[in-house]
Amino acid sequence: VEGTDRRLQNLDEGRILMATVSKDLRTAIRPAPGISPFVVADANHMELYGNLNPTPAPRLIELSISTNDELVEETTIAMPTAVAPYVYADYDADDTEVRLVGRYVNNDAADPLFTYYDSDSNELGPTPLTAGQRLAVRSIGISFSVKKDSGFARNPTVIRNRVRLPNVDYQEVQ
Repeated sequence: VEGTDRRLQNLDEGRILMATVSKDLRTAIRPAPGISPFVVADANHMELYGNLNPTPAPRLIELSISTNDELVEETTIAMPTAVAPYVYADYDADDTEVRLVGRYVNNDAADPLFTYYDSDSNELGPTPLTAGQRLAVRSIGISFSVKKDSGFARNPTVIRNRVRLPNVDYQEVQ
C-alpha cells in the first residue's frame, strides 16, 4: 500500500512539474530578430526569454534543479526603459521572483531533463548548446524522473513530453 501511495505521489508531483515547465517553454520568444530565445540550453539547466505575464519586454526565465532535488523557476523582469537587447539587472528589489515548482526531481547526466530539437526533429547537442545550436531550437523534449525517498526499492516515475515553441518564428504584422 505504501509503495502504491509513493508512486501516486511521484505521479502527482511529475504532473505539476510537467505542466509548469511546458507552459514556460511555450512562452519562449526571441527578444529581437536573429537572437536566440535561449541564453543557456543545457541538459538540466535552462535560461530563456519568455512572455510570462504582460510586460513591455520578455522576462528572463531560469529553470534549474537545486541541490535538494527541487525544480526552481527564477524570473527576472527587464529594466523598465530597456529596448532590445534588454538589460536584466538588479535595479529594484522586486525585479526577480523565485519559486519552487516541485520536489523529488531525480534527473542526472544519464537522464537529462531537457533535450533540444531543430525544425526537422533532429536532436541538437551535445549540451550545453552553442550559440548557433540555440538559434536552431524549435522544440524541446522534457523528461522528469520523480522519486520520493522511501524504504521501498522502487524505480522513479518518469514523465516525458515534447513541447513545440510556437512563438520563436512569430513575426509581428506591421
